[in-house]
Amino acid sequence: SGAFSANGERPAQNNYLLDGIDNNSDNVDFLNGTNYVILPPPDAIQEFKVQTSDYSAQLGRAAGAVMNATVKSGTNQIHGDVWEFFRNDKLDAADWFEDNSTKPHKGELRLNQFGATVGGPIIKNKVFFFGDYQGTRRVQGTSVAPQVPTATERSSNFLNQQDSLTQNAGAARTDILGRSIQRGTILDPATTRYVGAGQPDPVSGLTNTGAAGYVRDPFSSLCAPSTKTYTLTACPDLNMLPNGRVDPNAVKILNLYPAPNAGSAPLSIYQASPALFEHANQFDTREDFNPSDKDQIFGRFSYSDDPEFIPGPFTGVADGGAFQQGYQTAKSAQMVAAYTHVFTPNVVNQARAGFAHLHTTRFGPVATQAGIPGQYGIAGIPQPPTAGPENGGLPGIVITNLQTLG
Repeated sequence: SGAFSANGERPAQNNYLLDGIDNNSDNVDFLNGTNYVILPPPDAIQEFKVQTSDYSAQLGRAAGAVMNATVKSGTNQIHGDVWEFFRNDKLDAADWFEDNSTKPHKGELRLNQFGATVGGPIIKNKVFFFGDYQGTRRVQGTSVAPQVPTATERSSNFLNQQDSLTQNAGAARTDILGRSIQRGTILDPATTRYVGAGQPDPVSGLTNTGAAGYVRDPFSSLCAPSTKTYTLTACPDLNMLPNGRVDPNAVKILNLYPAPNAGSAPLSIYQASPALFEHANQFDTREDFNPSDKDQIFGRFSYSDDPEFIPGPFTGVADGGAFQQGYQTAKSAQMVAAYTHVFTPNVVNQARAGFAHLHTTRFGPVATQAGIPGQYGIAGIPQPPTAGPENGGLPGIVITNLQTLG
C-alpha cells in the first residue's frame, strides 16, 4: 500500500506531504487501503525526505513521521523513461499455505505495472512541463479453505446432523436429571420443561438431584426420555431431525454454501482460490514558469482511479466476505499552485495553495440487487434504491463453525 510505520505508531499517525501540500487521507476506516490521497510512481519523484523527530515549526500533526516528497519538473532538455514491472505465477514458487493445503495448488498471479514519464521545455529558461502515467493490471488468486456443511447434511436436506456427534465423539455432559448426553447432540426445543429441585420429572420419571432448572430431550425415537446415556451407539437415530422441524428458509440459506471439495467428515472444507482484480490508472502533470530570476511559479494536477474487486471465499449471494472485501472504488485528485519570490538574498516568500479530494466506496458483489433477503424469508431490511443504491444483497449471517454468509 505504500504506508509505513514510524516511532512505533500506526501509519495513520504519519503526515504525508506532496509538493508541500497536505496529502493525508482523512477516511477514518481507510477504504482506499492506505493513508494518503496521491502516490506518484517512483520515477516521477524528484526527492523525498522522512523526518521522525525534531520537526520544524512549519510541520505538525505527526506522532509518527513526516513524509515530504516533491514531483519532478521539466528542464531545458527533454528527458523521460518507460517501465514495465511484470510478475506471473508461472515464474513463482507456491507459498507454504498453497503447498500444504488439503489440495495443493498455486494461486493465479498476473501483475503488470507499466508507465512512462516525460519532461522538457516549452520556452527555454522560462516555461517547462513534466508528466507521467502509470497503469496497474492485477489478477491475484488467494487461497481460502472455509468450513462448509458436510455432504451428509446436504444430501439429507439438513435433517441428518450426526456428523456433529462424530466430531465430538467421547465428550459428554450431564444434565440436572443425571443423564449423560454426548456433546454435539441437538435437543428438541418443543420438549422444554421446568423441573424443581428434588422433584421428579413427569416425562422421564427421573428425579432432579441438583438445582431447579429446565431440561430438554434429545432428538431420538429409539431412546426414551428416561435413557441415562445418550450416544450414537446407544441411540442410532440420535440427531436425526423429523420432517417439518427445519424451516425451509433455513434450508435455502444453508444451500447457499458450496459443496465440500476437501477435507473429510465431519470437517468439510471448500478449497478455492478466488481472484482479486485491479485495474488502476493514474497520472501527474506539472508546469513551471520562471518569469524572472526572482520569481518562480508552478502548478500540478494529479489524478488516480484505482477500482478493484477483493473476493470473499464464495461467489454470488453467498459471498462470505469481510469488511475489507468486495467491490472497491478509489478516485483521488490533488491540485497545487505555488509562487516563490526572492526579495533579497536573505528574505524569500513562498505561497502555496492546494486541494485534495478522495472518494471511495466498498460494497458486496450483489449489493445493487434488491429483494434478496425476501427470497430467504428475511423481512424488513431496507432495499435499494430507496435505502441507497448499494444496500442490497444478503445480510451477514453467522453460523457457528461455518463460514459467514452474505
